[in-house]
Amino acid sequence: MNIAGTREEIIGEIKKAGEISIPELTKKLNIVTNAVRGHMVLLEKENLVKYRWVRQKKGRPLKIYKLREEAEVYFPKKYDYLLNELIAEISAQEGSDRFMQILNSMSKRWANQIKAKLNLNGLDIEDTIKLYVDYLNEQGYLASLEKNNHSYNISLYNCIYRNAARNHREICNINLTILKELIDAKIDLLTTVHDDSPCCIFNIMWN
Repeated sequence: MNIAGTREEIIGEIKKAGEISIPELTKKLNIVTNAVRGHMVLLEKENLVKYRWVRQKKGRPLKIYKLREEAEVYFPKKYDYLLNELIAEISAQEGSDRFMQILNSMSKRWANQIKAKLNLNGLDIEDTIKLYVDYLNEQGYLASLEKNNHSYNISLYNCIYRNAARNHREICNINLTILKELIDAKIDLLTTVHDDSPCCIFNIMWN
């Protein structure tokens, strides 16, 4: 979805004000009230704004609008820059081996959280793999699963850490470590999107 023109201005004004009414928006944007109302209806449908009613001394209650969390995607963010700088600083101060220890510890903690969330205790390997692939898709990895005898290939067509992983390939170990914690099998990372492959492929093999 693209936000352009007047609606982009409206979102910007709400962001600056925190909360704002339609009359206030009308004054700031110098457009007619009905036009502002029409834009607010669309923004509500797109789940970008919400409102609360405020009583006035005279007249009808007034809607006061504020942005939903979903609207934050339309404001510049530098998460990748911060992550890259943090990784570089940790590696510089603690060394690459220490960074890998931290990364592995974090990955194992995530694996325990995933295991609890998906109720994986007691499940066989195949059911565990299928549930984990569903979880990966929920996270935005565009994951697919292919079975070949006693082997599975999990293909990830989207790397959600792509920009950071380009500069720090150690990040590719996150999913590998998680898989090894969840599944008692031989697991290898065969290809990655950072080596001009269309996807990252994890091969899982068991007897």
